Amino acid sequence: MKVFLYICAGILLIGPLLAWTWISAMACAFVNSSSCGVDIGDFINPEFLTLYALPFLLGIVCFYFARKRKSAGKEELQSD
Repeated sequence: MKVFLYICAGILLIGPLLAWTWISAMACAFVNSSSCGVDIGDFINPEFLTLYALPFLLGIVCFYFARKRKSAGKEELQSD
C-alpha cells in the first residue's frame, strides 16, 4: 500500500506538469514563429494553477499518508 501511495503521489505531482508542457508545446504548432517553445512563464498561468491545484493537493495527501504508513517488514518485526 505504501508503494502504491508513493506512485499515486508521483503521478499526481508530476503528471500535470508533463501534460501542461505537452499542451504548451502543441500550441506552438499553430504559431508561425521560430522562437516558440516552453518556458517557465507557461507554468505561471492562472489556467495552469487552477487545473493543477486539485492533483497537487491529492498528491500531497498521498505522499503524507505514504510517509506515515509503516512498511510491512517493520510491522512483522515489531510483533515478534
